[in-house]
Amino acid sequence: MTMMPSAFDDAYSQEDRELVYRLMGKQLIPQRWEFVQQVYRKNNIEADFRTYSHIGHGTDLKIGNDLVEFFRKHSH
Repeated sequence: MTMMPSAFDDAYSQEDRELVYRLMGKQLIPQRWEFVQQVYRKNNIEADFRTYSHIGHGTDLKIGNDLVEFFRKHSH
């Protein structure tokens, strides 16, 4: 899946945007998404990364159910 860079500025200032692009890449998916996952793995941080191809900025019943299951699994 190829995603085009967003027309939105990610709410970064120009200076911050340049820093983010230089450190993590211009494309949120896959460049910055993969960068963040590598940082977690490198620091032995247990995380559950998921991408839902059927939805943009929002949620649906499947995502809600996945969140419920995540919190059930990780709550003590």
